[in-house]
Amino acid sequence: MMGPLPEGNGNRFVMRLPGKMWDENDKTTANARGVPGMCLSRTVYYVLTVSVCLVLFSGERFGQAENDRTLSDAKYDFNVEQKTFRQVLDLLAEKHKIPVGLYVSSSEPNSCRQPIDLSISQEYVGEIMDWLMESCPAYSWTIVDSTINIVPINETAPLLDIVIPEFDAKDKTPEEIVDLIFELEEVELEMRSLGVGRDTTTILSQGKLNGLPRHSIVLKNARVRDILNYIIKNTEAKSWILYKLESEDSLISLRVY
Repeated sequence: MMGPLPEGNGNRFVMRLPGKMWDENDKTTANARGVPGMCLSRTVYYVLTVSVCLVLFSGERFGQAENDRTLSDAKYDFNVEQKTFRQVLDLLAEKHKIPVGLYVSSSEPNSCRQPIDLSISQEYVGEIMDWLMESCPAYSWTIVDSTINIVPINETAPLLDIVIPEFDAKDKTPEEIVDLIFELEEVELEMRSLGVGRDTTTILSQGKLNGLPRHSIVLKNARVRDILNYIIKNTEAKSWILYKLESEDSLISLRVY
């Protein structure tokens, strides 16, 4: 609730509060009472500053919510034949430009690798995802800042949840941004505590995304997954995937494509 408004008193402004009176022209009296002289212009400036900050903060949150709602409200025609769970996710990203991030379960059931058929006409993305989760029940999905993130139900993802106080990447390709993530001290310390290292042979064998435009990213207090979501939302790469190598579970691979 707003406080009492200033009252006019000749050429002076007097701020009346219960049991007290602050007089802008009587700074000596005010200071003697332990209350600094209060200037109306400063009060107005403070109120306006707080209001602007609230509007900007609300606008940012509303913008993200609006983007998420746009993705969840869109309808799609989607038809696939004899595609695995991961292949369907790739088609969602490639054909329908829906950014998808996947953290692969270390105990993925065989059903996730069985080819499936899917024929959907004008259905929400949530319906598609729910159907996919039935064919591969090891995962759950959610919409995060206009991207779909899929994670194992019974596993944590400490690497994805590392908070980076400030992430600054200038003039980088999507893969170079990922390389920069692994150079962060916070990520190096977490990987050391987990006893894992980064696999680079998979990246080298599949080749780089050469010739792509370069991008600059500045994010504050963002999780690693937020950085990855930003990449697939704002660059040519539309998917990210994180998994442990089957042949060597002490190595992880993180790619964008």
